[in-house]
Amino acid sequence: MQALNLYQSRKHSVVKLADGKEYKIPNEYTVEEVERLLELRVEQEALEKRNAEDVTVSHENAHFKAYLDLVFSQLTILFQHHQPEVTTEYLKSVVTQNEALEMLGFFQKYRHLALKEIKAEADENEPEAADSKKKS
Repeated sequence: MQALNLYQSRKHSVVKLADGKEYKIPNEYTVEEVERLLELRVEQEALEKRNAEDVTVSHENAHFKAYLDLVFSQLTILFQHHQPEVTTEYLKSVVTQNEALEMLGFFQKYRHLALKEIKAEADENEPEAADSKKKS
């Protein structure tokens, strides 16, 4: 009996990992995948909201390990859409922590926030600079 695969014709992106193989990542997900990704994302954001004073970032820190486990769990969901044999442990062996964070948009999110803060500070200081130029 033939199975109807509604996602077969949908586009995907191709990623080449450190093992030299190319992997497909879907551009669109099933409802189940989206729900699971959102659950993990909520947990990830809860860990991100913890005060920096409360948590020292080190490789031995339990919060840091939990955060990275959430990141790699999300990546596993993305990769398993087309490659069901990919596991979290395998991804941890071929993807660096920075690459994993980059794939999930971590740096883009925080660069955007940092640039927004820098721009806000520049806008606040701008009238003072204009006033000092006029006086001189």
